[in-house]
Amino acid sequence: MVGTDFAFEPDGFTVDAGSPVVVTFENRGAVAHDWILRTDEGAEVAGTRMCAAPGETVVASFSLSGGTYEAWCSLPGHYESGMKGEVKAEPASAG
Repeated sequence: MVGTDFAFEPDGFTVDAGSPVVVTFENRGAVAHDWILRTDEGAEVAGTRMCAAPGETVVASFSLSGGTYEAWCSLPGHYESGMKGEVKAEPASAG
């Protein structure tokens, strides 16, 4: 996952529900950014908050229940400027 001024690349992806997920977040922007997942109800998903200064790379590991989650940057004005995306957690495909 890459953060720029002001977008995530890619802006979304799909994972296997219940399986470990490791996300590497690289900030290629000129200002600090973060990457956080939240539920449809707006609750932050534990273990998903990654904050990175310009040029910094951070890593988070977590698992998700089935569903769709919003990825967003919580810094003032960043979400409104387009720093958002989507992560889907779907049942693992059988073989």
